[in-house]
Amino acid sequence: GKEDVGTTPLFIIIGAQKAGTTNLRHNLLSHPSLAGSRTETHFFDWHFPAAGEGGDADDATTAIAEGGGAAAALRAYSRRLLQGRAGLVRAASDVRRVARGRAFVFDTSPSYYLIPAAAARAAALRPRARLVLLVRDPVERYFSAAHMVTCWNATVGLPTEAFHATGGAAARAAEFAAAYNASDADGCMGLPLRGGRCQWGAFTGNALARGLYADALRRWLRAFPARNVLVVDSARYFRATQAVLDEVLAFLGLPPH
Repeated sequence: GKEDVGTTPLFIIIGAQKAGTTNLRHNLLSHPSLAGSRTETHFFDWHFPAAGEGGDADDATTAIAEGGGAAAALRAYSRRLLQGRAGLVRAASDVRRVARGRAFVFDTSPSYYLIPAAAARAAALRPRARLVLLVRDPVERYFSAAHMVTCWNATVGLPTEAFHATGGAAARAAEFAAAYNASDADGCMGLPLRGGRCQWGAFTGNALARGLYADALRRWLRAFPARNVLVVDSARYFRATQAVLDEVLAFLGLPPH
């Protein structure tokens, strides 16, 4: 409906973690035509609504795709975008700009690109959305993520060695041979089930898994046309930030800023 035009995203930054998504989000939020949560929204992975009593988020995806439940899901998404995580309410001026049609919101959640369900959910709810994916040299991205996770584990009291499973290189190779499986795009990618649900945390929390760009991008291209997807080289973005920002804005149909 009319109320959803500004309050659901013009575009979604779907990844990748440690590739510059936070920097890109902050730069885009300076544009007078854009607004959104200053934190990761995580609507399509953590907070997608269930389909009624006894249902789950995947049931809701099917219902939306078949023409039901979209209005309630859009309202939940709008609240998430304008409120952000942990009740971090956006500036009242931003909310007013969106309500008056003077700004469009966007979503940034770098775990989206890795999770097959997120692509299906986004396509069911916002099939015309534009998608931006930043990619970074996989080795550089891996060590950056390893450093972040190790520091986080130390902060919350987890053993730093929990970043990797024990068993050496052979065990790691076997683990990722199971996970890196394009033919299982709609399944759990070799991950364990719990209560009938894929345990995505075991994959998205792993720095090596997050650098497997090719299969993840294929899944999103099954859900969205290629013309709706912009892949940005993170190294080039940081070398020529303004030029790349202008390219992103042109992709979105917005003037440079």
